Amino acid sequence: MEVIPLNKTLQSYYDKGVLALEKGNYDYAIELLLQVVQEEPMHAPARQALRKAERELLHENPPS
Repeated sequence: MEVIPLNKTLQSYYDKGVLALEKGNYDYAIELLLQVVQEEPMHAPARQALRKAERELLHENPPS
């Protein structure tokens, strides 16, 4: 499967979102990656990173 190229702005959001995910800043990662997915819904790496950030946030703050 071919990865859809992102424009400069979206690539910056994606890169920052992945970095925030790696640092455990899940809220910020979700915010950035969601913007990428909304503009390019077929960008699989962004969708996967977004889903991972959502899972990690839920794991860190489970519902009561």
